[in-house]
Amino acid sequence: RQSVETDVGQVNALTKQLALINKQLGKHTDVNKQPSELLDQRDLLLRKMSELTTIKTSFSQNGEVLVTLGDTSSQGFLVNKDESRDIMVSAASNGDLQLNYRYPPTNPVTGLQLALPPITNGKLGGVLNFREQVLAPAADSLNNLSRVVVDEINAVHRTGIDAEGLLGGDLFGFASGADDTASGMRMIIQDA
Repeated sequence: RQSVETDVGQVNALTKQLALINKQLGKHTDVNKQPSELLDQRDLLLRKMSELTTIKTSFSQNGEVLVTLGDTSSQGFLVNKDESRDIMVSAASNGDLQLNYRYPPTNPVTGLQLALPPITNGKLGGVLNFREQVLAPAADSLNNLSRVVVDEINAVHRTGIDAEGLLGGDLFGFASGADDTASGMRMIIQDA
């Protein structure tokens, strides 16, 4: 999650810088009249952004750039003229990360909010894919293992007899609200 938040923060910083460059480029009507350093700076920022995620760009006659996420420019933009839109990261109750525009734009035709397209490429896409395809299954396997360990040890423990001749009870359990998760595994019997 920290890596995703860091990468999203970098994308947001780059979009703000591109919006400032677009503002400066807006002073001229033709790209040939633009300072070459400004165009180089714009291209460098676009290159850095494309390393983090897939972007689609569209250039105006004066060199201003429209930047959208993904493969289509029909969804919301990240940079349009001197305006930039941030991406925000939030966690769902199940731990999944949700990425969306900070202020989701509304489609003027349908009135529906536009969703952030899936981010599948670049450094940010790689981290999100790792979370979904490697980390989540590993966490699920660890949780399943903890459930099996609790069940099997408790089954053996219940068949035992303590020093006072009483049958044993459950040795392990899960904290309330963290049922069947490895992080919720707790020892129930505290009195040895």
